[in-house]
Amino acid sequence: MTNRCAGLGRTRCGPAGAVIAALRAGLGLEDRVVELSVKHERWWMGIPLRFTAGKPTVCLPRLDTAEARQLVAADVELRDAYEPLARLHVPAPPS
Repeated sequence: MTNRCAGLGRTRCGPAGAVIAALRAGLGLEDRVVELSVKHERWWMGIPLRFTAGKPTVCLPRLDTAEARQLVAADVELRDAYEPLARLHVPAPPS
């Protein structure tokens, strides 16, 4: 008798394992933290989500002092760049 499940253990690691872990968490089969990532241009960006009964909540890591300063500086820089653009927005007239 052949084992139909032979080789399935290999899906615990690597890309296949990551997909299966995210699916199991998203379907509510297990509670866990999953880092979901997307490639944006040439960089990979991710966010850790804690799944509890299939419901995700953002689970950001603690920042040290230097990282917190960098985050605040980036926030200020983005706001300074986008606020003038927001004032240029002209709503379209109703049709």
